Amino acid sequence: MATGAITENEYDELVNLVLNKPNSRWSKLDLNAQTVEVIAEIPLTTGFGFPNSNKFDTALYFQLINPDQNLNGFYEYNSETNSSFNSFNVTAGGSIN
Repeated sequence: MATGAITENEYDELVNLVLNKPNSRWSKLDLNAQTVEVIAEIPLTTGFGFPNSNKFDTALYFQLINPDQNLNGFYEYNSETNSSFNSFNVTAGGSIN
């Protein structure tokens, strides 16, 4: 490490941490006020697992993958009440990615 080089195992570990570990939060942006507020009820998700959001009727759904907490599904968010809950969690068959 002193020479600025890392081993292949260290590189693989870093890639795994960045791609597969919970390291990102869903947040609410107010572009007019230029503010950011973390949606605290939604746990950390894998940021590079390509999480997505969907709108259905009046509800917003945020994808969440968190292997540390065995979460693999979507949280529903209600912007009027600023509340969210685990809408569903896939427990078999792989990741929802």
